[in-house]
Amino acid sequence: MNKKKKIIAIIIVAIIGTIVFWKRAWIKEKLGMSEKPAETTDKPTDDISPRPSPPAVITPKIIYKNCDTSPMKLGCKGDRVKKVQESLNRNFKAGLVADGYFGPATEKALVNAGYKKELGVFDIVRLMYLKS
Repeated sequence: MNKKKKIIAIIIVAIIGTIVFWKRAWIKEKLGMSEKPAETTDKPTDDISPRPSPPAVITPKIIYKNCDTSPMKLGCKGDRVKKVQESLNRNFKAGLVADGYFGPATEKALVNAGYKKELGVFDIVRLMYLKS
């Protein structure tokens, strides 16, 4: 019988120890022993320095070159690009200026029309001869 009482006592001590360990912050708070966080005020103070202005947005300059080979992509220029732009305007109402320069607006119009950002040979031919 003494052995059973010892085992039960050990189990009870272990349970109480576990509870105290996991609830120690709550116990300290209830006993008034916890450190209180520094109080904050919701009122603005006058000693706030102004925020710095955000950095200027730098748009990288696109260097255009003649692209006689595929794929046609951002930075290409030429008659083929102009024909693709005219086709996008005619068939998809892209509102592009058909200037022959493959820029961000042309790239966006291609994506909106369901094409990839780069055009392969078959996509170029398909766009040039597409009937609206």
